[in-house]
Order: sequence, then C-alpha cells, then structure tokens
Amino acid sequence: MSTVTDTPVEVRVAAGTLAGGAALFLLVGLVRWLTEGGFDVVGLPLVVFLAAGSSAAGLFTGRIGLRIFAMVIASLTALLYLQFVLSDGFWWVRVLGGLAAAGAVYAVVLLNTGPARQFFGLEAPGRS
Repeated sequence: MSTVTDTPVEVRVAAGTLAGGAALFLLVGLVRWLTEGGFDVVGLPLVVFLAAGSSAAGLFTGRIGLRIFAMVIASLTALLYLQFVLSDGFWWVRVLGGLAAAGAVYAVVLLNTGPARQFFGLEAPGRS
C-alpha cells in the first residue's frame, strides 16, 4: 500500500479536484437548503460527495480498479455539473457548476498521464 508521499502529483491533484468539486457541490446544496428550504435539495449533492470523496480517497491505494471507478465517477459528475451550467438558475450556481465540471474533466486527463499510469501499474517505468 502506498502513502501520500509516494503518490505522484498528478494523482494527488486529480483526487483534490474530485473531492473539491464534490465539496463545492455539497456547499451549494447546503446554501440552497438554508435559503429555499426543503431537505430534498441536499440529497443529490450528498450522494455525489460520498461517491466522489470515496473515489478520490481510493486513488491513493494505487489499485487500477479504483482508478477506473474514479474516472467513471468524474465523467458522470462532470455531466451532472454541466446540467447546472445549462439550467436557468442563479448565475453563481452556473459559474460554480462550470468550474466543477472543468475540474472533473481535468481529473480524468490527469489520471491518464504517464506518471499516473506508472503509479497504477499500466506502464513500465521509463517508458513514455
């Protein structure tokens, strides 16, 4: 099992953007809950936060299956965040949704870089 210091920067940044976007989405849900009322606006952000947070934490183990899981979660959350960008809501929710979607796509790109692929055992060290 690897530690955080053994993990490449690309994997750490990907995990941070996944968890950060999900935390931002949860924060928007909490703000909407406090201003609009109704706990139903927090349900989906909470599920996304749990899924993205667990996949981000799983990236540090170096297991290839968790890399694929994180990429699937990042792709699905990017599509979900884009739903908020295209919606007819507040401008700040749309801007935050766009930033979170860009971060999720960036996480997928980072998980496909050479150092990340070597960390997950998909490439031999020294090959480009």
